[in-house]
Amino acid sequence: MVDHDTLRDYRPPQPALESFSGEGLVLYCGDDLPSIGTAAAVIGPDDHRLWTVVQRHAGARRVHAWSFATPDWLAPGLPIELTDRPAGFALPRDGVLRFDEEMIRPLGEDDDGLPLWPEAPQWAELDPKRPSLNLGIDVLDVLAPIADGGLNLIVDTSSDDAVFHHLATRLFEAAEPRSLLVTAEDSPLLSKPSPSFHLPPRSGVQGHIAALQCTIALATELRQTPSSLAVVELPPISSPPEFDASNANKGPRSGIADIVARLGRHLVSTKDGRITTVLRLHVPQDPTGLGAIIDTLSLGDVDATLFVDGDGRFHPGRSHSRADVDDATALRRRELLQTLELAGRARDKSAIFGDQELTDAERRALEDSQTLRPSLMPK
Repeated sequence: MVDHDTLRDYRPPQPALESFSGEGLVLYCGDDLPSIGTAAAVIGPDDHRLWTVVQRHAGARRVHAWSFATPDWLAPGLPIELTDRPAGFALPRDGVLRFDEEMIRPLGEDDDGLPLWPEAPQWAELDPKRPSLNLGIDVLDVLAPIADGGLNLIVDTSSDDAVFHHLATRLFEAAEPRSLLVTAEDSPLLSKPSPSFHLPPRSGVQGHIAALQCTIALATELRQTPSSLAVVELPPISSPPEFDASNANKGPRSGIADIVARLGRHLVSTKDGRITTVLRLHVPQDPTGLGAIIDTLSLGDVDATLFVDGDGRFHPGRSHSRADVDDATALRRRELLQTLELAGRARDKSAIFGDQELTDAERRALEDSQTLRPSLMPK
């Protein structure tokens, strides 16, 4: 039986903060769902506002949002304010982004801030040219050259940061960029002429993802100069993709692939400005065998993948590149690949029948293949 008094006294739930974890928030919005990328505020004591950016629609009249801070006054049930204005941030004068609760704000029509959720460049705007950049490391420059103006992934399974810092420095010297973006905390590039933008890494996967969204937002600024370099640290693959609940059952590899794909849509070269991007995915060797399966990942449409083994050496079998090379380099690449293929067959043959069954050509291929894995550690 319907209780008419209960129906008469019913009041629909009002828009409010429903829950939060780290810097991710769930907002109950009612019937007026805000658009992705717009600003929404949680209203605290004394009318103080924590501005957030709407990340995605979660169903049931709710959205997922995030901010760069969780002040002490934040609590479920606080009222919220929804807007139709894009969430953004001001460009820091010194180039260093400071992630705090004051960083995000709604952008006005004449606001010179950057939107946190920009539109990716259209296909017709893109520059398809991908010349190779010579780092002065012979085998790498032949088998897996860095793509100038492209998206380059360094899968680093070494134990420390030395190899990545060394490669990033060589890339900076080869590219001679007019502007620079660095997300690493400790990088030799920070001692170069001041980087245009420095995004110190943040704790936790969720904070890391939010900082990467700022990297995406800065892509438009990087394209204001003819040549830019973006040096970006990805979250460790051993961490779960906490930033997006829809990935909760997909495992860390799916989350990383989503991140690379999104970066690849925005950190792109156009006819107005080129961005050479190098992404570092650090996968320390561990008992779970993540380093051994990394080559099975589907990591978006990268132009070059450079694999560094646990000893800091170039791994040619897991590295590849679509960068344009001249005819002489292309011919040498085919010769080196043939050597690697013959050496692989020779190792299999030796394991079954012993070294005494190897031909002279197979023995030479085994010897030569060792020179195709040079150390990438700085000297």
